[in-house]
Amino acid sequence: MKKKKPLTMKDLFWIVPSFLLIIFLYVPLQFQLDKYSTSNPPIFFSIGEAMAAVAILLAVYQFKREKWAIALEVKRYLMSTVYILVFAGFLTIIFSSVLPIIKTSNILLFSGTWQIISSLFIISAVLFLFFGASNDKLFNKNTDKEFVSALLRRVMSRSPQQIDQAVDVLSANFEIIIEEIKKSSRDNEEISEFKKNSHFILTQIISNPNFTNHVVTTRADFLQRFLHSIKEYHLQEGRSISTASSALIRALFSNKDSFFYNELKHSDFGVYYKPFLEDIFSDQKTFQNLRPFDQITFDFGEYVEIEKLKLFIEALEISLKGYFKSPHDFYNYSHFDHAFELVKDAFERIIKEACDSESKDGWHVMNKIHQITFLFGWKFRDAYKEAREKGLVSQNDIDATVDRKSFGIYPASITAQYAKLIFELMCALSSYPKKDLIRDYAISLTDDVLFFDEPIFANIRKVLLEYIWEKIDGEPASNIKGFYPVVLPVYLTLTGMSPGNRSSGQKELYNQVVDFLETKLKPKIIAGEKMANDELMEDVLLPDEVIFNREKNLFQWKMRKGVQDMVILE
Repeated sequence: MKKKKPLTMKDLFWIVPSFLLIIFLYVPLQFQLDKYSTSNPPIFFSIGEAMAAVAILLAVYQFKREKWAIALEVKRYLMSTVYILVFAGFLTIIFSSVLPIIKTSNILLFSGTWQIISSLFIISAVLFLFFGASNDKLFNKNTDKEFVSALLRRVMSRSPQQIDQAVDVLSANFEIIIEEIKKSSRDNEEISEFKKNSHFILTQIISNPNFTNHVVTTRADFLQRFLHSIKEYHLQEGRSISTASSALIRALFSNKDSFFYNELKHSDFGVYYKPFLEDIFSDQKTFQNLRPFDQITFDFGEYVEIEKLKLFIEALEISLKGYFKSPHDFYNYSHFDHAFELVKDAFERIIKEACDSESKDGWHVMNKIHQITFLFGWKFRDAYKEAREKGLVSQNDIDATVDRKSFGIYPASITAQYAKLIFELMCALSSYPKKDLIRDYAISLTDDVLFFDEPIFANIRKVLLEYIWEKIDGEPASNIKGFYPVVLPVYLTLTGMSPGNRSSGQKELYNQVVDFLETKLKPKIIAGEKMANDELMEDVLLPDEVIFNREKNLFQWKMRKGVQDMVILE
């Protein structure tokens, strides 16, 4: 048995006026027609009232034109129907005005009958326009082509008003589009035109730079709806959704007037809730599937902008806290790969900026370095320590797991990734021109991990030292063989000073580095060996704090008052 179709609004537009027309036509038959004055009939609806009704209709149309524009363009029959109804209303009211001269007993020739018909035509026109021009459910299988065409024209116009219209209409129909996307992601049958157009809206309209820049600066309502919808419908992994979300995230980072920058700018100190940043970066399921850091880049060949760096660091901090607060063993660490690569790239560019003779603003550069060293020197370790205390860290991260292969060490946990990143930042730091500050920055990055002997950092320390010594004295491109980048001078600033009565762990690091200097580096310095770029190893691999005393044939640590011989401690 076939299911009956429910009545639509279009059906009601014709059923209701027809029903009223029948009532108004047949009820008068019950009147005593001989009492009805044909020469001076009562006036229910006049030409003047009809004109007034149309004038009001036009005024409302002018007021609502922008809101109705796309609906009227998509439903092309709407305006033509309204014109026909209004025209019919005027014809019937004019006809009713000449009927009093006819003497008849036929109800169809009474003036009042045609006045009523005329009023019904005008009322139908008004109702048809008001209800038919709604943006709700505008996107359907009958109107999808016109819908897409109307939106695309407005988005390509670059006019804020036109794009705003498109956003309003998309917002009203977004659930229909998402529902269709969800169906198409699980159906295997041939994709219909309706589904294709649903995907087109996400990949070509929402992803258009004109649209994204407008939304991320002025339409928080649509952005929230978009983010909440993809979570609600679990569509983070779809290609079309990914294309649209990537375009929006890219715009949020690149446009300085976006909600991301406003959240950063207008948040008071100590206020940590930032709606859009939290929505995208804190929830690990959304973060892992959308991979927002893949959409962030620092412009090639240019210095890192401090505003963009601050935003990136804030987003990374939120995502790291979200990772450590999530149930252990549930989320994969690998979605931080690109973020850590960006940190390394940004830090190397900042060091390059510091080396550039044209860069005169030393404080500006130091502020950028501080943004990175503070996050990875303090905040990362605090978040990790807190998560360990609450039992939220996976065994993989506790162990700082790595994959050891014939051609190198590769992180297999976020803690190993962290150790590798600290090592890479130390390598970059060796080129910093203000040598007196290198030790301070290096201590900020490594203090807890290398020097405080906290058991929770033991495995991170082990991996970090493995990376450092692999570069200092490993194969094939080590510092001792003359290859860059050099990590030895930075590591010496941290471990070269005699630890005195400090922990056995620090003594072990100190003795290890002194033994290396005596057995491996000293012969090369005495022989005058050079690095790959023809610089003397002595000049490149020894920091300002360490000198080689040829008279005593040993290395010394320079202090404010005198020097300290670097010898192995018992």
